[in-house]
Amino acid sequence: HIPPPSKPYTTSDNFFGDEELEMGFVLDILGPMIEAETLLASERGIKLEIEVADDLPGVWTRPKSLQEAVSNVLNNALKYVVLGNSDSPKVTVQFERLATVPGVVIRITDNGPGIRPDEQDAIFVRGYRGKEVGSLEGTGMGLDISRSMMSGMGGDLKLVENGNCGASFEFTLFRDNI
Repeated sequence: HIPPPSKPYTTSDNFFGDEELEMGFVLDILGPMIEAETLLASERGIKLEIEVADDLPGVWTRPKSLQEAVSNVLNNALKYVVLGNSDSPKVTVQFERLATVPGVVIRITDNGPGIRPDEQDAIFVRGYRGKEVGSLEGTGMGLDISRSMMSGMGGDLKLVENGNCGASFEFTLFRDNI
């Protein structure tokens, strides 16, 4: 049974104290959190690779909300990657320029078990947890909250096909006014 959708996050909502949208650089905002997660991943035997394109533009963001949204998805990747690939678990975080308009894509991909096709629409519903998560901790709220935060910044968070096993999520942020 899939719970009903939660209230959408709006640009006037404020979860983490960011008062206004501001122009920022994603690497400046996320760098310290990514460094900390890289160390933690290494301690757990997980390879965390970071790939950064040149000349990423500044984008409209709420820094604390962006940190929380990306941290939620990255923590999920680091948590679930070991379920499907205990020999060589790997998570990749890519920072790329948008091809068609000024903006940035942050892609988090893992080589874990992935998300079953029959659950792909449900994972963004607040409180939903996949059938194969086992005893791993979680509330099923992180993806819904993260997507709502991204929407509040004029961006998006979506599950994308990665062509391999595992899961791949894309965050999109824009430079132009929203």
